[in-house]
Amino acid sequence: MDLNQSMEKNGTTLSPGPLDEAVLVQRFEDAYLRVRPGFSWTFVGTGCFGIVGNILIVAVFAKMGFSNTIHISYSALAVSDLFCVLASMVYGITVMDVVRNSFNAQTSYRMSNIFGGLPHVCFARTTALITAWISLERCLCVKFPTKVRLMITRTVTKIVLGTIFALGCIPMVFVYAANSSSKGTSGERATLLVPVWVTANHAVAVSQNQHKLAKENRVTKVVVILAVLFLLCSLPMSVNILADFIIPEYSIDGSLRYLHLINGMINVLVTELNSSVNVVVFAVSGHRFRSVLFEILSKGRCQSKIM
Repeated sequence: MDLNQSMEKNGTTLSPGPLDEAVLVQRFEDAYLRVRPGFSWTFVGTGCFGIVGNILIVAVFAKMGFSNTIHISYSALAVSDLFCVLASMVYGITVMDVVRNSFNAQTSYRMSNIFGGLPHVCFARTTALITAWISLERCLCVKFPTKVRLMITRTVTKIVLGTIFALGCIPMVFVYAANSSSKGTSGERATLLVPVWVTANHAVAVSQNQHKLAKENRVTKVVVILAVLFLLCSLPMSVNILADFIIPEYSIDGSLRYLHLINGMINVLVTELNSSVNVVVFAVSGHRFRSVLFEILSKGRCQSKIM
């Protein structure tokens, strides 16, 4: 009977030694190297759909007109999603073997971080704030139906959305500066409160809209779907950040580095999916949006046939 078996009989266990840790690290590294190419191509493929979808969203709402402030907010959300998808695609390209093999490890990591990872976090945060603003706007429409047009004007909406883009993008300069001297999670940790903020607004929107659902069913349904999708897609990121806090080894420099990288790619993919499917949500939920979308697509088809 070896030492481990005798310790198990006595009701105790041995903590993993250096050899066990090395084996664990090697297994995670092997898993990371196996799944990385698949994630890379998935980022690119999903991104192509997301780019087309978000451009169509902006085109449809531009054709419908921006007299309704919610159209401005939806278009701003599509713009933020578009840049988020582009950043995800760039991240996928920079982690491809053909790119990584062209540079040393440090240069490759900095490239994927600067051109992919950080912009992705930036616009994911912007998307979160815009989603929160849209939810808040619906809450005000229910609570103050006669005054909301005076409270939320086109000018107010433009100022708020401009501020949101500034808040989402400008801090990334400081996040990158911190990234150079830290383990690189400060930017992600700063986004931990954003899903909580959106959850609170979403809960208020749902509870307040229950009595007004018949009157403003369409807009409320779209907002609820967008909020729920965002919350579900934010869950992996929140769990990942909590693990960052709780487990010291779970970091870019820790022994669980490759598990951290795998989960990071999962987070990027889930966020990219969230930023790509809104065109489907709008098309399924809104009759007018669907009609204008088909009109734009049919015109494009006719022009391509003429050419």
